[in-house]
Amino acid sequence: MSLTDSEQRFWDDHCGLPRTEIDLESLLQSVHSVLQPGLHPGTVSGFLATPQPDLEYEGRAVGPTQWQLLGGPVEPVLTLAKELGDCI
Repeated sequence: MSLTDSEQRFWDDHCGLPRTEIDLESLLQSVHSVLQPGLHPGTVSGFLATPQPDLEYEGRAVGPTQWQLLGGPVEPVLTLAKELGDCI
């Protein structure tokens, strides 16, 4: 995934680590630990890729994976993931 110019500036100014060092595996492990049992893998995959209104960057919603790549905290993602089974 490539970043827009403004996302790259945000990354450079606030994150302090090269983008390649962000550990998306830890995001996936954290999300998996709070999911309700029995969710279809496609539901989880869709959640991770779909912009979420509660995850906003520069006035627009972003998905959990992009949120993590932009250096967002994991807590709001976990809150949304806990509620994922309630929405289907």
